[in-house]
Amino acid sequence: PLAAATTVDGKTGGSANTLPANTLPANTLDEGLRLNTAITVQGDAVTLGDVFQGYLSRPEKVVAQAPKPGQRMILSAEWLEDTARTYGLDWRPVNTFDRAVVYQPGQTVSGAEIIAQVKAALIANGMPENYGVANATTIAPITVAMKASTEADVREAVYNESNRTFSALVQIPRNDPQAIFIQLRGAAFPTVQLPVLKAAAGKNAAITADMIDIIDVAEDQVRPATLTDPNQLIGKTPKMFLKAGQPIRENDVTQITMVDVPVLVTAADRDTRITKADVKIVSMNAAGLPADAVTDAAFLVGKTPRRNLVAGTPVRRADVAIVKQIEVPVLARDVARGTVLTADDITFVMMNEGEVMGDVVTDEAGIVGQTARLMLRAGQPLRKFSMTKPIAVERNQMVTVMWTVKSMNLTALAKTMERGAVGEVIRVTNAKSNQTVLAEIIDSRTVRVAAPDQTSSR
Repeated sequence: PLAAATTVDGKTGGSANTLPANTLPANTLDEGLRLNTAITVQGDAVTLGDVFQGYLSRPEKVVAQAPKPGQRMILSAEWLEDTARTYGLDWRPVNTFDRAVVYQPGQTVSGAEIIAQVKAALIANGMPENYGVANATTIAPITVAMKASTEADVREAVYNESNRTFSALVQIPRNDPQAIFIQLRGAAFPTVQLPVLKAAAGKNAAITADMIDIIDVAEDQVRPATLTDPNQLIGKTPKMFLKAGQPIRENDVTQITMVDVPVLVTAADRDTRITKADVKIVSMNAAGLPADAVTDAAFLVGKTPRRNLVAGTPVRRADVAIVKQIEVPVLARDVARGTVLTADDITFVMMNEGEVMGDVVTDEAGIVGQTARLMLRAGQPLRKFSMTKPIAVERNQMVTVMWTVKSMNLTALAKTMERGAVGEVIRVTNAKSNQTVLAEIIDSRTVRVAAPDQTSSR
């Protein structure tokens, strides 16, 4: 039966949960007998009691060699059926997918841990304490049983001072018949202890003692101006983003200088006038402030944001401005198209001067007597194109034409060729001469020749 068992590496063999479950086979002949589909073992052997549960006369019987620590072994349907038959068990698989997975958990010893134990042995045998070692090849992690020791037995650890090389034979676990032996050879080199960050830190973060770790770096790999004393980091801040575990140079950090800065208590939009109650003082790192940051609270009071401002952040001088407000006439009610506007239709609001468009009417006199060209809404500033003067004369209306010729004031009857409002220039035709001239509308009955020397034959 052992020939049908397949060992799978613990990292690539998958989990027993991915296999079809068969904790209660439908064809179990003995209702008290069950198959364990997920089996965890400690040690070198798999017993009959590990594979089946229920009434067994010899549960301690070894039926297979256990997988190595950290690995899995699949017991196939064929293997299980052969084992059951061999030991007289009334069990057989439903189909070829009935199987069991045996797993032996383990604990991993990394290559770095092995090198650290070798380094300790080499120092004990004469290598300088400030030296580090690097194996010629990468050391793969070793997985040992959960109950085994992770301490290695370093044998034949030799340091060669003349060429700075080392060699060692490592047994892991120590004093274990199933131990793995590793032959190490590599270089030894002087190291320097450097302070590094345990986690990455962004610009302006204040560095504290608990953020610092100490690592060994090869002496010839240390660049000029690299910080070697952790006290050179404490109380400083990165000038730029710093990665974890990387040596830090003098120019990478700067001393923190705290200054009092006025900030907004709550967010403010463009229509907000900043008051003294809207401002509070907080201490900030001077290195993190914009070049034009406001540092005097009085500078903010009375000003208005040019954009939406976030609470608690430095305010730049360009973010605020002194805003002049002006009184703008707006409609007090909705007005339909064609309505002649009166003073009763108007109310006044205060607006920031910079927000008043160039064609907005700001004088009440420019509104009263005008006619709405379209539907106008209450509370909206009135723009010039939305209004027109009321019509004073209609087309084909008889009017009196006045004009001055050589210091003489002359009048005549004429017929209008088009409609218009007071102050507009229209064409009129003399009732007697049929001569057409351009005339300015004075009122609903009178026009005045706009340019006496200009006539039209139209």
